Amino acid sequence: MTPPLPPSDLHSRHPELITLPDGTDLHRFYTTAYDPIYFDRSVLGRFNTPDGSYGVLYVAQEIHGAFAETFLRSPGHSLIDPAFLHRKAYVRIRLEKALRLIRMTGPGLAILGATAEVTHADLPYDARDDIVDIR
Repeated sequence: MTPPLPPSDLHSRHPELITLPDGTDLHRFYTTAYDPIYFDRSVLGRFNTPDGSYGVLYVAQEIHGAFAETFLRSPGHSLIDPAFLHRKAYVRIRLEKALRLIRMTGPGLAILGATAEVTHADLPYDARDDIVDIR
């Protein structure tokens, strides 16, 4: 099931912004076929634009958040395919400039007229191929 479309008045809403100061460490598990800092312009990711007009880089403020985003996308699965794991690597990225972001959690989503379904909806590709199901 795909997430709902944005509300028609999204352009007039004022998102809650957060600022990560320069020197902040961010965490990322990435596919080794790409550079550690790779802004994906494909149309496959949950937050990627339908037309690929800008790239998306998945990072997290905490290492466990980066781990969960990469390896725990399929609830109920308890083993990770070794081949999938072998294609991944970890990098810590330190910001050289402050970074302004839109809060996509809690009340920040409500301001945008969205729910957690936006950030937790099914991927547009089948991630289950990378996970071993032991049920």
